Amino acid sequence: MNVIAIIGARLNSSRLPGKHLLPLAGKPIIQHIQNRLERCKTLTDIVLATTLDDFNRPLIEWANNNSQCVAYSGDVNNLMGRINEVVEQYKADLVVYICGDCPLIDPEFIDHAVSQLCQNPDANSIALAQNVRSIHEGMAFYTRQGWDSLFVNSISEMEKEHVGYANQRRHCLTALSIQDSDDFSGVEHRISVDTDADYRFMQQIYQRWGQKHGSDSIVSLKWVVQTLKKEASLRQINAHVKQKKADQKYQSVSLYCVYQAPDDALYQLSVKLGSALQEHYGLGTQLHVLSKESLQATLSQNIQTYCDEQLFIQALKHDNKRLSLCLIPSQLQHKLEQFKHEFSGSNGLVIEFYSSEEHSGQSQALAFIRKNNQQNQTNSKDSLINELTLNALRQLITSLIR
Repeated sequence: MNVIAIIGARLNSSRLPGKHLLPLAGKPIIQHIQNRLERCKTLTDIVLATTLDDFNRPLIEWANNNSQCVAYSGDVNNLMGRINEVVEQYKADLVVYICGDCPLIDPEFIDHAVSQLCQNPDANSIALAQNVRSIHEGMAFYTRQGWDSLFVNSISEMEKEHVGYANQRRHCLTALSIQDSDDFSGVEHRISVDTDADYRFMQQIYQRWGQKHGSDSIVSLKWVVQTLKKEASLRQINAHVKQKKADQKYQSVSLYCVYQAPDDALYQLSVKLGSALQEHYGLGTQLHVLSKESLQATLSQNIQTYCDEQLFIQALKHDNKRLSLCLIPSQLQHKLEQFKHEFSGSNGLVIEFYSSEEHSGQSQALAFIRKNNQQNQTNSKDSLINELTLNALRQLITSLIR
């Protein structure tokens, strides 16, 4: 039986770019996932399924040194196609799909699920029984026949982008209902890393485990559940994070700010605002910074820097995102007056949220909200993205500057 574990991972996440290579206890997240899979007794091979685009090269380089890797040359958003290339290349009899952002997958549960599926030939996939409450995330199990059926039925863009979504729409799989391998109930908490808050939570988990266990050990999921039951403060680190839904498109927000050393208050406020929009509303953020100094961007930041004021303003003018937020000091306010007037007259709404003496003198927060071309309106129902209302945005900015 050729049982292939396939890790799906790309570095250009909308909310936390480069997350798979962020360090946990001295090793990248993807390495911890690899180490946990190596503890499984039922797997034949472990393969990273990623894309061939340049942004992903650091991940491909990691895989070339640590794992087997298939870099998909097709549509970067076609996760099903990417995994299927591995399935065919490795002639998989059974497919274990592993989401590359969950460094707490449980090896014993994986072995349990694989064994159950092998013993029940009438089923082609796995589902936890309805009476089971578990913290597991980031895994799916298919026979080759089940995978082929899922792949053929993944027709729409959404079905190709999200593993298993086609089955929710067309019921193309016959799932085996199984019990858990252990008791992982008693607490409901996200254990995937999608945002900075998730990453901070996972850092705490790995740090606490490492204080009492050797570096060659893996974090026990049972211990995680027990720890979360006892410590509400630990749960609160990322309890507010909004889980992205497979059937909902999440747009991006542009944040424009100025970095003025030694006072970087506007820059820090923009970073906080970006994190809040990501975590509370599931939005991706792109940070545009006017700075005379070189800013050290990490893989976990979507950041574009400008040393020229005119280039910075031109980027704002030509930005096509539905929502652009601009936090600017007094010296730039008059240079945006004409653009504000033109924008509000033809493209959408311009909202001023606050003026403050605390941030580099008299500062402004502006929201440039573009019309929805499909509905061609700028009323209050069409003004902001998803659940983000004007009032919620105003409260969010106000809370961050207090």
